[in-house]
Amino acid sequence: LITAPTGCSLLLQANGKRTYGNSVTQTEGTIKVCEGKPVLLNCTYEMSGSPVPFWYVQYPHEAPHLLLAEYEATDEEERKRRRGFSAKLERNPTSFRLNKNSSEISDSALYFCALGRHLETVRPHFIP
Repeated sequence: LITAPTGCSLLLQANGKRTYGNSVTQTEGTIKVCEGKPVLLNCTYEMSGSPVPFWYVQYPHEAPHLLLAEYEATDEEERKRRRGFSAKLERNPTSFRLNKNSSEISDSALYFCALGRHLETVRPHFIP
């Protein structure tokens, strides 16, 4: 059970792991942010090719689920899922920081930064 002092959110962050020569690093461990204050979670990465970063969130007693990806929210449902969080991909230095201008008690959770690889869509070309 995750608890926090009255008026404060407890944001927990898991460390990234190195796989296949690529890496994701989250610098914060457990951080405490009082309600209404801004929060910033750092994620740096090393990856060849075209990385696609994601942030996942795991609320107490729930499975992890996607919070946001590199692309902008395009519809109301996605904006609602993000709950006021945003992130910006920086190519140099390589980072994908998660931020929220005004934290809420309901933000208490584990936050995970992850990387995927951009895959180009290949369209078949038929020769008659």
